[in-house]
Amino acid sequence: MKICRFQCIGWILDAVSQVEVEVQNGATWMNPEATVGALMRFPKIPESLARRLIATDSKDERFDLAWNHISDEEKNTAITVNFDCYHNFWPSFQSYAKAIALHVANTQQLNDLREKVLNLERDLRQSSTTRTQTADTLIENVTPISSIHCIENKRWHSNNNGRQVIYNQIPTPPSDECSEDIIY
Repeated sequence: MKICRFQCIGWILDAVSQVEVEVQNGATWMNPEATVGALMRFPKIPESLARRLIATDSKDERFDLAWNHISDEEKNTAITVNFDCYHNFWPSFQSYAKAIALHVANTQQLNDLREKVLNLERDLRQSSTTRTQTADTLIENVTPISSIHCIENKRWHSNNNGRQVIYNQIPTPPSDECSEDIIY
């Protein structure tokens, strides 16, 4: 059984469950130590854990003991096994595996989304600074040289709403033709 170590443990314990059914029907399990040896040999678990897995009759406790023993990498492998193709030796594990895989995927998507939002905020801060500088430059370019005479509300003088900025007249410099005739 070489799908994953968790499945290998489940495969051996599935055989143990079949033997236990026979024991409940009156048979005697003559060599439980062979199962301890199989758990040590194939999924390579420690002898003490193998004995505990055989000694308990609770499927939930067996699951917890095996699950807590395997590494995170092995857990990732176990939750991604396609149980439509491979036998599921852990009752109800397929539903659990789908739920945990979905949770992991959603968590990764949330982390990706969080990173994208942080990048967007950073980009906005940087572009805001750039836009402010650009806007100031644009304002400088369109602001008339003349000083502002006053700002009026248009509705006092017409039917339009809004404000109107009135600039002082910009004095027109004399033309080059007349420069000799006019004394400054």
